[in-house]
Amino acid sequence: MLNKFHVECKQTARLYRSAELRVLNRHEIHQLPACSEIKRFNTKDARSLGQRLYLKHAGHNRAAGEMSLKKAFVELALSRLDAGNSFEDAVRAGVTAILCSPHNPNGRVWTRAELEGFADLARRHGLTMVSDEIHHDLVYPGHTHIPMAEIMGPDGLVMMTATTKTFNIAGAHSGNVIVEDGDLRSQFARRMAALGVSPNSFGLFMAEAAYTPAGAEWVDGLMAYLDGNRQVFDAGVNAIPGLRSVPLEATYLSWVDFDGTGMTREEFTARVERDARIAVNHGPTFGKGGDRFLRFNIATPRSNVEDAVERLHKAFADLQ
Repeated sequence: MLNKFHVECKQTARLYRSAELRVLNRHEIHQLPACSEIKRFNTKDARSLGQRLYLKHAGHNRAAGEMSLKKAFVELALSRLDAGNSFEDAVRAGVTAILCSPHNPNGRVWTRAELEGFADLARRHGLTMVSDEIHHDLVYPGHTHIPMAEIMGPDGLVMMTATTKTFNIAGAHSGNVIVEDGDLRSQFARRMAALGVSPNSFGLFMAEAAYTPAGAEWVDGLMAYLDGNRQVFDAGVNAIPGLRSVPLEATYLSWVDFDGTGMTREEFTARVERDARIAVNHGPTFGKGGDRFLRFNIATPRSNVEDAVERLHKAFADLQ
C-alpha cells in the first residue's frame, strides 16, 4: 500500500503514526518541478540550511558537484552502509551530505535503530538532516519504511518525497519538499523564490489523482508484481557463478555485484551491454564502491525480466 507519506499537493500532507494522524499545513510543503532542484543551492545557500547537510547516498555526488559543494563532500563508500564510525568520522571531517531513505542504489530500508543513530548524530553535531524519501512507497513485504519525521521530529529536518517514482510520472516534473521547521522553511522559500523555481501545475493535478484510494490499490498490485520480478531476477542472476544480486528491500532497481567474475569492469559491462544487449546504469556513477556493480531496472513486464536473465546466462556461459 502507499507508505506513510501521502502528499495531497494543494491541501495537506498526512503522516500516519499507527492510530495518530498528523496533518501538515499547506505552507509547510513546497512543490518543485523535481526534488533534484535542491542541487541548485550553492555552498553558501546549502550551509544556510544549517551548519551543513548530511549524506547517506553516494549517488548524490553528482548533485554535489552541481551545487558547487564537491570539494566539501567526503563520499561514504557504498560498501560502508552502516550507522557507525564511518558516519562519525565523516561528520568530524566537516562533510556535507544527504540521507537517502530507502537507499538507492542498493535498495536498503533503514531500520529504526539505524535512523535513530543518524538522528542522534545530527543532533549532537548541530546538523540539518535532508532526507530524500522519494522511493518511500516502493517497499517489499517484510520491510517497513519509517519516515525520518517520525524519528527526529520537525526541528532541523527537510524531507523530500514525490509521486514520480511510485507512479512512473517523472515527466510530470513534480516533487515535494516538506519543511516543518519555521526557520528552515523561510530560508528555503526565499531561495526558491530568488531562483524563480515554482511547481508544475500539471504535476500537481497528477499527484492529487495518484494519491487516492484507487491509487493505493494500484500500488498494492504494483508491489506484488515487482516482488515477482525481483524473485525471477535474483534467482536467475544468482545462478550465474560470480554474479550476486543484492537482496532488494525497496525500489525497483536491482544492484548486481560482478566482483566474483574476476573480470575487469570494462569486460563485464561489455558482456551485459554488447552481448546481452541490456541497458544498465554503471556502478561508478553512484560513487565510491560502485565500480564492481551494475544497476538493472526491473520495473518492466515479467517477460522482459525473464528474457534479460536468459541473455545474461548466454553472455556469461563460459562461467557456468
